Amino acid sequence: MAKMIVVATDGLDTEAQEMLRARNGIELRVSPSTPKSDLLNVLKDADVAIIRSATVLDAATLLSLPNLKGVLRAGVELTTSI
Repeated sequence: MAKMIVVATDGLDTEAQEMLRARNGIELRVSPSTPKSDLLNVLKDADVAIIRSATVLDAATLLSLPNLKGVLRAGVELTTSI
């Protein structure tokens, strides 16, 4: 059975990487930073993309990735008021 390819385009917390790599059936690929010009190449085989605020997946990009089944937005937002 083929593994699900999960690609993180803007790095991923070490603990999250360990958790995903421990799962059977997942091949995790992590890029510390992916320029927009490289997105199609990096995500071409991905079943799932894990993105952060540095990655923007517009409609044209999504339509060019027929294997992509899901997009997860990673990160933490901190709102403070003074």
